[in-house]
Amino acid sequence: MSGLRKNSPGFGIIELVIASLMSVFSLSNRLAGEASNKIRANFIAEEGLEAARILRDAGWNHNIAPLLNSETYYLDFDTATLSWDIVTTDPGFIGGKYSRKIKVQDVSRDSFADIVASGGTVDLESKKIIVEVSWFERGGTKTQTLSTYLFDVFDN
Repeated sequence: MSGLRKNSPGFGIIELVIASLMSVFSLSNRLAGEASNKIRANFIAEEGLEAARILRDAGWNHNIAPLLNSETYYLDFDTATLSWDIVTTDPGFIGGKYSRKIKVQDVSRDSFADIVASGGTVDLESKKIIVEVSWFERGGTKTQTLSTYLFDVFDN
């Protein structure tokens, strides 16, 4: 009977090549998914910083100045008024997957008005805003953090 034998060396090489290609494809899909999650988390964090800027512009004394260092805050978007608000209760997941927290730190300055990590005098017209976005991925929690300084530029 003329036919291909199962035990010929060519079949082993073909099986190895196919298994390798499947492994590479699987790994690239997993890495693409992880990269996509990180990009989305970065966009959500950027949105949080932009919302903080909008709140600053709308009224420093009402929206930003009263925020405490020890609190965890969340952003809530009111679709009826199309406006942001900083709240202390978690509004839930964003897109069913991501959680966003806002932390605020006082800003201290030295005698030259430079920002210093410790010591100095607290600048009442400056705050450091830290946005942390977290999500669950591959058995663990991943986190993306962005921060910026806000200043009472409009004296409001």
